[in-house]
Amino acid sequence: MSKEIIVRPNFYLSKALHRKNLMISIKSQGFSYDHDELLNAVYSSRFAKGMPAHNSWENYGFNSKTKGFPNWAAEFVKVL
Repeated sequence: MSKEIIVRPNFYLSKALHRKNLMISIKSQGFSYDHDELLNAVYSSRFAKGMPAHNSWENYGFNSKTKGFPNWAAEFVKVL
C-alpha cells in the first residue's frame, strides 16, 4: 500500500494524522518522514504520561517545529 504524501511548511506530528498512513514532506526544508513510523517509535519516550512533551501533546494534540526537525526524530527523517 503506497502512502499518501502531504506537503507541509514545517515538522509536524499530530494525533489527527496518526494511523492515516502518511508521508510528510517538508520540501522547502528538504526532508520528509513517515508520520506513523516516527510517532509510533517515539511515543513512549516523548509523549506518554510523565514524558517531556506529554502535557502539550494532550492539550494541543500535536508537536511541531518551525525550522528543521527535533534531534530525537533524526533517525526517521529522510533528506530529499
